[in-house]
Amino acid sequence: MLTFPWNFPAIVENFESKHRPLASNSYWSVFVKNSGAEVDFNNLFREFHQFCALFDPKGIDRVCEGKLATAVNQSVQRIHFHGLDIEMANLTVHQPSIKVLKCEISHGLNVERSLNGVEADWSKQESSVLGATANYYTPSDDQRSFLDNLEVNRKPYCIAVTALIESPMKMFVQNQNYSKVLFGS
Repeated sequence: MLTFPWNFPAIVENFESKHRPLASNSYWSVFVKNSGAEVDFNNLFREFHQFCALFDPKGIDRVCEGKLATAVNQSVQRIHFHGLDIEMANLTVHQPSIKVLKCEISHGLNVERSLNGVEADWSKQESSVLGATANYYTPSDDQRSFLDNLEVNRKPYCIAVTALIESPMKMFVQNQNYSKVLFGS
């Protein structure tokens, strides 16, 4: 069966049932707006849809984390392999609603998850920063002093924002002669 790997109904359902969007005046909602992340989310969301519809694997690699990019590229390739096409409707530059659902902070890991190895490679300390879960990772075999964490070349802090984006943009799969929508609406 052909699927869209970017439809995550179980994840959205889980968040909607357990998590309410953060208040628009909460620290992390304001952070997303003031840091320019909201503009970046708009651009990435639009570009992602365009790269899927045009099937631009390099573009998908640029806007998605490695494992997601691989899954999306394979799925889009399967759709095209079967002689079908992905179309996009209602292209918008600015999405009408972006709500922050949660925020997580990590320190010590690489942004590209596949480069981080397995969980046993790391010692993890948990904390909280202004309501966001904060995890600090150090290699399990690390022999350095805690003062070495002040070193400038340490890995960065990664702030992961889970956001709910409501948009009129839609993607759908059509048959070869574009006479019938097979998936999506």
